[in-house]
Amino acid sequence: MYEKKNSDISISDQTINISVLGDGTVSSFYRTTPPTKNSTYDDPSKKQDESSIANRLRDALKAQLSYRIVPDYSTGNHKVKLVYEPNSQVISGIHAQTGEWLTVDGLSSTLSAKGITPIISSPLAAKQPNMTSKQARALAEKLLATDMKGVQLEIGAVDETTTETGKEVFNIQYMYNYRNGGTGAVLTIDKATGEFIHYSDVKSSLEVEEDDSNTEVKLTQKQALDKAIALVKEWVPSNAHKYAMPVNDGFHESYNDSYYFTFPRIVNGLTVAGDDISVSVDAKTGALVSLNVTSYDDVEWPAATDILTEQEATKLLKDELKLKLQYVNHPKVGNEQHYSLAYQPVFKEGSSAVIDAKTGEWLDAFGKATSDKPKIKHPTAEEELNYLIHAGILEVNETFNPDAAVTKEEALKVLLKSVTYMYYSSRYNEFELTDQSFTDITPDHALYSFVSHALKMGMLDASAKTFNPMTSLSNEELAKWVIGTLKLNKPAQLSDIYELNYSDAAQVDKELRGHVALAYAMGLLEAENNQLKPKSEVTYAQLAQVTIRLAHKMNEYQIDNY
Repeated sequence: MYEKKNSDISISDQTINISVLGDGTVSSFYRTTPPTKNSTYDDPSKKQDESSIANRLRDALKAQLSYRIVPDYSTGNHKVKLVYEPNSQVISGIHAQTGEWLTVDGLSSTLSAKGITPIISSPLAAKQPNMTSKQARALAEKLLATDMKGVQLEIGAVDETTTETGKEVFNIQYMYNYRNGGTGAVLTIDKATGEFIHYSDVKSSLEVEEDDSNTEVKLTQKQALDKAIALVKEWVPSNAHKYAMPVNDGFHESYNDSYYFTFPRIVNGLTVAGDDISVSVDAKTGALVSLNVTSYDDVEWPAATDILTEQEATKLLKDELKLKLQYVNHPKVGNEQHYSLAYQPVFKEGSSAVIDAKTGEWLDAFGKATSDKPKIKHPTAEEELNYLIHAGILEVNETFNPDAAVTKEEALKVLLKSVTYMYYSSRYNEFELTDQSFTDITPDHALYSFVSHALKMGMLDASAKTFNPMTSLSNEELAKWVIGTLKLNKPAQLSDIYELNYSDAAQVDKELRGHVALAYAMGLLEAENNQLKPKSEVTYAQLAQVTIRLAHKMNEYQIDNY
């Protein structure tokens, strides 16, 4: 990442991000806000002393207790942690010249103290209980109707499915067709209540002529918030009492001229990070632009007992507080082209300014603490093992032995979590069922989603009839898996054309001779003292090394990893 600077001070929204592969290929290039020639900047010589600003931040800093949803993307499961984080009012920082707080409304000499206030005090009735597919389609037709010239609404399929949080919903596919093409999206409605789970107004992105003569923002932020609250009550009434008024101030989106607000979930009097209702309203009319509900009900909410006190957590935050001086383009400070100097708080490096309330440890963006990631010592595979452990792919405990034999079940999970982007859960077969599997891996088996995907990729084939997940994986079987993943099964099946110049080559299964020859020749597996040891059990350490090598080969051969 490259940061643009002015007077050797970083400009927060002027960065270039480049990803380069190991062979020098540029795989991605991204620039944030394009630079403008007419930008103006605060004079850095007029900034206040950093130590006095730091003292002011420390005085205002306060730890706030909340729940945090911690997703496990490899399984689709979710956990809840009690955490402390800084009070939201201080996060935007302080103007370096005036010493005033940066708020959504501009500069302020004081901070507002916001409590947790429910949107409504008592539950409202569901919008349309036990909604049918026909009713969902009718609602969509009414909601999505448009009188835009030359635009025609087309309602497609109404699919009945289940969300990742366990709600039964209708996914309604729709398109706006017009002369130069069309734009579509999906409206998601809760089947039990007839209320929105996800809605986004895409009409503003249609490539048709519109009257844009009046672009001035008409609603104040307070008026827009009132509109957003009314829309929550209208479209998700039975959930409104579970959510609080925004803790963080909303903000104005200039690209579509809308106000965006987030209403956090309340459980046991605490807000829940990762569970909220987000609403965007048109800044001119107050009409609904988007609404999204992220709700988790089937989770365990830990009691706020045996945790750090607020004072202890605040001290941890203050001890790690540092300031970062940078230029920020604040819409309510100066004009659109002006960049203000701001001191902004940063905390422990590598963390997300979140502390585990029970252990006092700093958590990263994925909710993991340093103690959650044990360091494994190993003479040959230490780097690979620790990479897989820290990525959450390989789960270990204090009794873990990297030189122990790995079962087929565990090996398959490690490989697929490493080289594919999908996650694996019991819901996999709701979306895709394979017409072949092993007789001992039926659709209700916990390993079914892994096996199904591996069969589809070519990593496995069902010729053996049974998978035997709890048996150990041999070197020659692993060779077959990795060669299949690289789409080389057909050349590998020409077993007679390969020479195996190893002292124990005769021990290789005849049908796997080509797979073994290719796997070792490509460096995916390694011989030891001129021995293949084809029947030997694969260890966790060996699997970790092969997994990393396979990932590199898949990238080199441009093998799809989904």
